[in-house]
Amino acid sequence: MSGTDGHRKGNLREETTAFLGRRRELTELRRTVVRCRLVTLTGSAGVGKTRLALRAADAVRAHYPDGVWLVELAALRSPELPPVAVAEALGVAAPAGCSAAEAVAEHLRDKRLLLVLDTCEHLVGSCAHLVAELLTVAPGLTVLCTSRQPLRVRGERLLELRPLALPGDGGMPGADACEALEFFLRRAADAAPGIRFTAADAAAAVTVCRRLDGLPLALELAGARLRQMPVTELADRLSTRLDVLDADGRTGPRRHRTVRTAIGWSHELCAPLERLLWARLSVFADGFDLPMARQVCAGGPLAPDRLGPVLAGLVDKSVVVIDDGRHRMLDTVREYGGQWLAELGERDTVRRRHADAYRRLAEEVDGAWLGPRQREWHALLTAEHANLRAALDHHLQRGDAAAAVAMAGALRFFWCCGHHREGRRYLDRALALDRAPVHGPADGRPGGPAAAKRDRDRDRDRDRDRLRAFWSRGYLALNQGDARAADGAIADCAARARAAGPDEPMAAAAHLLGCNWMLRGDPAAALAALAGVPPATPDGAGFTVWLAAQLTRGCALVVQGQFARAADRMDRVRSEYTCHGDLWSRSRAGLVRAQADAGRGELVSAALGAADALEGPEALRDTVSSAALLQVVASATLGLGGAERAARLLGFADSLWRQVDGRMPYSYPHLAGARRTCHAEARAALGDRVYERAYRDGGGLDAAAGFAYARATALRSGRIR
Repeated sequence: MSGTDGHRKGNLREETTAFLGRRRELTELRRTVVRCRLVTLTGSAGVGKTRLALRAADAVRAHYPDGVWLVELAALRSPELPPVAVAEALGVAAPAGCSAAEAVAEHLRDKRLLLVLDTCEHLVGSCAHLVAELLTVAPGLTVLCTSRQPLRVRGERLLELRPLALPGDGGMPGADACEALEFFLRRAADAAPGIRFTAADAAAAVTVCRRLDGLPLALELAGARLRQMPVTELADRLSTRLDVLDADGRTGPRRHRTVRTAIGWSHELCAPLERLLWARLSVFADGFDLPMARQVCAGGPLAPDRLGPVLAGLVDKSVVVIDDGRHRMLDTVREYGGQWLAELGERDTVRRRHADAYRRLAEEVDGAWLGPRQREWHALLTAEHANLRAALDHHLQRGDAAAAVAMAGALRFFWCCGHHREGRRYLDRALALDRAPVHGPADGRPGGPAAAKRDRDRDRDRDRDRLRAFWSRGYLALNQGDARAADGAIADCAARARAAGPDEPMAAAAHLLGCNWMLRGDPAAALAALAGVPPATPDGAGFTVWLAAQLTRGCALVVQGQFARAADRMDRVRSEYTCHGDLWSRSRAGLVRAQADAGRGELVSAALGAADALEGPEALRDTVSSAALLQVVASATLGLGGAERAARLLGFADSLWRQVDGRMPYSYPHLAGARRTCHAEARAALGDRVYERAYRDGGGLDAAAGFAYARATALRSGRIR
């Protein structure tokens, strides 16, 4: 379902299972979407809104030259997050002082695209406000929402999705006559391969479809039971269950009761430990893996070594599904589990376990980031993004400043990989919550030597966590060109140093000050500030800040024209202080090395070196380094006579930089100056028309195609050496 020509067509995923039925509804939805700017597909839980919306969106892709973009909202809990989620899906970043909604609106102003907002009902007010704002400023925008309730925005066109068509009397009709039966039989075959139906079985299958009102989710759960019982027994048990429900006189739409009944019946048929795990798994905001499920959900009767087989039982029953190697529960199933977790009285306990487990994960990754497993760690954090958000929100909502500061700061490198604005928001909230005093080395307290040592250790850890958070906030602000916010972080680091006295806080302040001087265009002052960063070893405290300072020092030397010194320093950093898997540090050292080569006129080496260093930023989604490296390839290519290729690379590089702070030109003066020069020279060489066309083509490349083009351009430069 995604484009393959190298230009952005959106982010819809390929379907992994067959789409059954819904021909009439699909046709109506397709026609409505291309005619109306806001369409909301409503319907009860489990009726199949998401699947139909995605199929329709893919079918109308040709009407939207700027793509079809899916934003999944089910895992979000805060009304502040829908604009952030839309910005992330579109690859848009907000500059300092600009909200995510404003940045998205500006990005969409001249676009023709379809935005699919999936699962709006729990954030309907926030979604309605955002959609109304975007439709006002972006005349080429169309929005398709799925929700259990309308957004109630002017111009909204509502389409209600009803259950699948039910079988009539008279046996087993053909597939065209009964979508519900076709769906149930297909899911039954998936659950029990090779299954065969007798005449009695066929009649029982018809009964199941009728009793479940043709609701896809209910039919899927029922079909999964055919591993354990024949369809005739399934129909008998289900009929009894629903008759009891109807006799209770419960109110509410029958379809809602049917889904609850199907889920509840599936719950009753689970073993006790399966029901317990189902409830505990409901705290995961999105997918999860087995190790994390053990950390969060094991305990009491559910021993860690039993959890794997119990989880496999839930997969067999379609309560848990496996998607791209990760486990997850459908929203309605998770909601049911959450209700049971509250009934068990375990909700607060398991949520706290979840938050603590993800805090520990963040700290583990931070400690191992500058190592050989960096790519693996980044992939894990990316997969766990929704759970990381949920954990941070839980710490903040509980007022646990220590945990919030520790976790937000520990995610510093993840924030640098395309999540600058979100990282700054969480760091600001966590540090605002943290009002504990700074502890000095002579902070004596009563309670005996053992208690005093525990207090000192705790205080040391908290001061370390605060320092990491302050440094992270400043570093993110500098990447976005926000010197004022960086000034505040520098002052905070310096205050820690004055109060606590160790080298590490002063090193953090000195590094941020050096970066800030670079942002202000003064490399001499930057080098003077960076001289305050003391030496550190890879296994010692402060190594991360020291390594970052070496990279900044090399950059300052390049700006001063000391190209040989900068190249030598970066060669030493790469050979002595970074391991092969540390893509983040090696790519940034490669950037400075390539800039030094370009400064010395070694254009082929600069192009090849910069292209080689792109491996890290591409894998880690480090847009800052990506844009800067592409700028080097473009400048070197231009100097070697490839003006049109350089213009395409400039367009691609600029599109990436907008994901960092949403503004042009680049934040740092030396990058901005190089960009202006390259643009002007490429335009002069090509003429306005050819230049604009090439620049626009480059800006339309997706990430994979853009990086591949940069590498091909560098190799071409090497061949014409």
